[in-house]
Amino acid sequence: MKKNFTVNNVGKFYREDTLIDSECSRKTRAFFDRLGVELGKLALRQYDYIGLPFVDREKQIHSLIAASFDKYCDFFMCEVPVERKNGHGWADLCVGYKSCAYLIEVKHEFMSLRSGEVTESLTKQWSEADKQINDISKADEDYYKENGQGMVKCTLMFVPHYVTVNKNNPDEILLDSNHTYLMSQLKPKPNYSLLWKLHKDMTEEHEFDEGILQRFYGVSFAAKIYPMI
Repeated sequence: MKKNFTVNNVGKFYREDTLIDSECSRKTRAFFDRLGVELGKLALRQYDYIGLPFVDREKQIHSLIAASFDKYCDFFMCEVPVERKNGHGWADLCVGYKSCAYLIEVKHEFMSLRSGEVTESLTKQWSEADKQINDISKADEDYYKENGQGMVKCTLMFVPHYVTVNKNNPDEILLDSNHTYLMSQLKPKPNYSLLWKLHKDMTEEHEFDEGILQRFYGVSFAAKIYPMI
C-alpha cells in the first residue's frame, strides 16, 4: 500500500509497504507512519539548537525515537533484557501501541546521494539486526506478548541521505531513486518503507568534520515486520 503525506515545515513523506491486510497490519502501518511524523516534528523543534539530530550515529537516534514514541504510545522501554539462542542479550526497544507489544532492533547508517552506493557496512548492519530480532527465545516472546493482545518483532533502520558540499555538487538530488535502490539491496527485503524528504529550511550545511560540510536532504526508514505472535 502506498501513501503520501505532508507535515508543515517538516517535509513530505512517501510510504510503501507490502503488509497483508489485517487489523494488525493496519495498526502497525499507523504505528510506523506516526513514528516518522513525530520524529520529523521533534527534529524540527531541535533544529535551531543542535541542528539535525540524526546526523551522528545509532546511540543518538535512540533518544530521538524514544521521545517520538512518548507522543503516542502506551509505553516504551529501551534496552530490554532477552534470552537469545547464544545467551543473554538486549533488544533495543519494547513499545506498546493500541494493545500490541513491538520488539524492535534499530540500526542507523548513511547513504551518499553523490555515489548512490549501498555500502557493505549498511547491508551488514541490517542483516545483523534481523538475525538479532529472530534469535529471541520463545519464552521471551511469550513474556512480552503478555504486555498486550499480541507481539510483533521488527527490524528497523534509519538511513539519512547526504551530499558532501563542494564545487562539484550534483545538479539534481536523486532521493527517490536512491531510496528505491536502497530497499532493493536489503536482505531480507523490507516490507515497509518510508521516505522523508526534508523541508528546504532543514537542509542547511552541517559540519561533518573540520573543513568538510554536508547537506542532508532526506531519511529512509526501512522495516522488516514479522507476523503477530
